[in-house]
Amino acid sequence: MNETATGLAAGLAALVFLSVVAMGFAISGTAVAQAADELTFSDQDLADDGTVTVEDVSTSQPSTVVVTYTDGSEEVVAGVASADQLAHEDVRVEIQDAGGFPGEHTAWVFDDEDLPDDLGIGDDATPVAGAALDSESAAVTQPAEDELTFPDQ
Repeated sequence: MNETATGLAAGLAALVFLSVVAMGFAISGTAVAQAADELTFSDQDLADDGTVTVEDVSTSQPSTVVVTYTDGSEEVVAGVASADQLAHEDVRVEIQDAGGFPGEHTAWVFDDEDLPDDLGIGDDATPVAGAALDSESAAVTQPAEDELTFPDQ
């Protein structure tokens, strides 16, 4: 092999190596982007302060967590909370519309740009549900009342 062919082979090997390394960075960047904008919503009792906890919320932009319940064909807004650029944090959402208790509720995370400015408590969120970055449903119940006990008589 002459020097030109050897130089071309070395250059091609370096180019292949750099392409593989660059592809690894691109894939890991995609994985990081996919890990953002998510939440976990577990079955729970409504807290004494009238809130539910949406756990492990991650957002990569100004965002809002919306909690809804289903009424017929509508997803009725029960509560909202800000969730701007969070990294695996819990968000407490005050439930201001108790029409869905006890029952299944859904927590949604939205990019603020995808929510109408006038979306409020009691409104139907169904038209914007498709823009949610993530959502999860859970049973939300009233806390159990202390049971009355009577001593043996």
